[in-house]
Amino acid sequence: MSDQGGLPTAPPLPPWHPPKSNAGIWVVLGTVLGLVVLVPIAMVALYALASADHDPLELIDSSETAKALTPVCHDAASVASLIPTNGSITVRVEALNAYATAAQSIPSFVATMSKDDLESDIPTEDWGADWTVLLAELDRYTDALAAGTPAYFEIPSTPDGFSILGRMNLASPLKSCDVPAAIAALDLDPPRLPPGLPSDMYSAGLGPS
Repeated sequence: MSDQGGLPTAPPLPPWHPPKSNAGIWVVLGTVLGLVVLVPIAMVALYALASADHDPLELIDSSETAKALTPVCHDAASVASLIPTNGSITVRVEALNAYATAAQSIPSFVATMSKDDLESDIPTEDWGADWTVLLAELDRYTDALAAGTPAYFEIPSTPDGFSILGRMNLASPLKSCDVPAAIAALDLDPPRLPPGLPSDMYSAGLGPS
């Protein structure tokens, strides 16, 4: 282009725009970093809040369950103390049958508990089921003894090959609710105990007194 005198003129300048601000990027980055920091903290806080009033999941910690089981387990433990280590087959069978009858009250009580009570104390239902399995094995053993056939007591195992006595006595809400040593001793070659449990588990209970 040129002016009226013929001198060239500069082309018009493009409209001016203010430079773009990076504030938006920093806001996004700040939000992301805040979430990265705050989410784990919130998760830890929620876990702590949910766990504050509860014992480990493998332990029956309901005081109401323990209170209801106190007379039941006391009777079973008292009968277990009368099981002889030696003696005639007849005497042993009678003592073991008496214990089985007394101990049957433990899974029977668990079977009467409401669904809400069982779900609020996770191991209770499985603990009752383990008692049922253990007492069924004891019945099989005493029947074989009484019949004069070879009798071998075998402590049931968990699917991963550990003795169920480990989780039973760990979950036990009372010392008197533990599987007694007299029953554990019937298995001459017991399955291994889960890692972390004491080696004298078969001769000493783990439940709280």
